[in-house]
Amino acid sequence: MKKVGIIGGGAAGIFCAITVKQQLKDKVKVTIFERQARIGKKILQTGSGKCNLTNINIDETNYNTASLQEALKSFTPEKCISLFHDLGILTRVDDYGRVYPYSERATTVLEGLMHHLNKFGVEIICDYDVTGIKKDDKFICFSKDGFHEFDYLVLATGGQSSVNFENHGYDLAKRLGHSINAIRPGLVAMKTKEDTKPLRGIRVKADCSLTNNDKKIASTSGEVQFRNDGLSGIAILDLSRFYKPNVKISLDLVPEMDKEKLKEFIDFNDLETSLLGMFPKMIAIDILKRSKNKPDLAIDIIKDYKFEIVGLHDFKNAQVTIGGIDFKEVSLSSYESLKVKDLYIIGEVLNIDGACGGYNLHFAWMSGYLSAHRIVKQIKERGLL
Repeated sequence: MKKVGIIGGGAAGIFCAITVKQQLKDKVKVTIFERQARIGKKILQTGSGKCNLTNINIDETNYNTASLQEALKSFTPEKCISLFHDLGILTRVDDYGRVYPYSERATTVLEGLMHHLNKFGVEIICDYDVTGIKKDDKFICFSKDGFHEFDYLVLATGGQSSVNFENHGYDLAKRLGHSINAIRPGLVAMKTKEDTKPLRGIRVKADCSLTNNDKKIASTSGEVQFRNDGLSGIAILDLSRFYKPNVKISLDLVPEMDKEKLKEFIDFNDLETSLLGMFPKMIAIDILKRSKNKPDLAIDIIKDYKFEIVGLHDFKNAQVTIGGIDFKEVSLSSYESLKVKDLYIIGEVLNIDGACGGYNLHFAWMSGYLSAHRIVKQIKERGLL
C-alpha cells in the first residue's frame, strides 16, 4: 500500500486528501499532519464566517499571475460547485457572484469535509509540527515525536495570514531546494497618515485607485470602511495586494457624476448644506475642512478624496499571504515540484494570491484537487496499487 503524507490540514490539504481517497479508497493510506489542535480552523474564518467557497466570475485576471489560465479551465467555478454538491454541500450564489454554502455557515463546509475524511479513513494527526524532511527513495518527515515515511508528500502548510506562529512550510521547502519570495500581509486594512478617527465606522461606496507618484497601480470599486487608523472594506483589501511604499489611495465618492454634474447640484453659496446632503456628516465636515470652504476645491476632493498610506496591518489581521514558494518551480497543472520528485506544493504556501471574494479558496480547492489527480495517476501508471 502506497502512503501519501499531507503537511497541513487547511482547505487545500483536506481537499487533496479526500480526492485521493475517493479515487483509490483502501489501496492507499493518506495522513494529514496539522500543527494546531484541529484541522480546517481557517476555513471557519473565511467569508466572515460564511465560507465564500468560490466565485462564478473567476478567471486568471483575478490572480497575481496569468499562468493559472489553463488550470482554471480544468477547474471552473461550476466544477468546484459540482464537487461540493457531490460532497453533500448545497450552495447559493449572491448578486456579486460569490458562492456560499446554502446554510451560509462555514461550519457546514468543515463538518461536511470532516465527514468524508472520516468516511474514507484519512488519518489525521493534530498538534504535530513537522520540523524536517529527508528525501531518498521515500520521504521521511521528522518531528519532536519521531518520524513518518511516505511515498508521496504534499506541502500544504498555508500562509502566514491569520496565524500567530511561524510557518515552517517555507523553511521546509527551502531545505528541499525551493526558492521563497518575500512574504507580506495581503487582503488587509491599510494605515493612513491622515487622522481617520473622526470617520471611524463610516462605510461608503466608491471607485478606488492606488497610486504611486501619481501613476495608477491598481483600481477597483466597492465598499470602503473607515477605521481608527486608516481604511478597510472589500475595495481596500483588494488594493492592499498591490501595496508598495509611498502609495496613496484616491476615492471617487460620487462615481456616477462628473464634475460638471456636481457643479449643478452643489450650492456655491451654501457648500456645507450640499455636502451634508451627499455624505455622512463627518465626511462632509472633512471635505469642508480640506477644501477650506471653497466649492470648486470641494468638487475636486469629492472626485479625488486622497489618503497617504503609511503601512499595512499585520499578518494576524490579513486574509492571505503575498509571496511564498515560487510558483515557477511547480507545475501549475498538477502542482508537482519541478525540483523534487513526488513532492507537491499546494495552496497559500505558494506565491499565488487572488482578489477578495472567493478567489483564494477556489485556488486552494483547485490545487488540492489537481495535485490529488496527478498523484492517483502516477500511482496507477507505476502499477503500484
